[in-house]
Amino acid sequence: MPVLTGIITSETVSSGTVKTDLTKWPVLSTVCVATLKQLHTELSAVGLPVLGAEATGTPQFGSETAHRVRAFQKLHELPAPGAVGTTTDGVVPLAATPAMASDKDKLQAGFRADVYEYEMHWGECA
Repeated sequence: MPVLTGIITSETVSSGTVKTDLTKWPVLSTVCVATLKQLHTELSAVGLPVLGAEATGTPQFGSETAHRVRAFQKLHELPAPGAVGTTTDGVVPLAATPAMASDKDKLQAGFRADVYEYEMHWGECA
């Protein structure tokens, strides 16, 4: 999913625009259809499929999507229940990656290489 600079809330309408509300995070003024489609795909991959009208045709972020996002956030103890902010935007793809990978051995090898690389450079200052 593209990196978000604000949040997606259930105020999104079918055109992909978001109505402004009063939160501590900036609310995105527009949400790309591809972003919503990717969110739905990733939620489905982790066992929280968005069903109904929100997932068919032009994807929407309505009450069904918000419900699935809240369930994901509760499961992973994330902030901002029901809204997709930068934290949720980072964790959803990570959680979905293993389920969406076609080659599990290649994925596991990649994770091991990433962990090794991280461990080799842990504590270094840039």
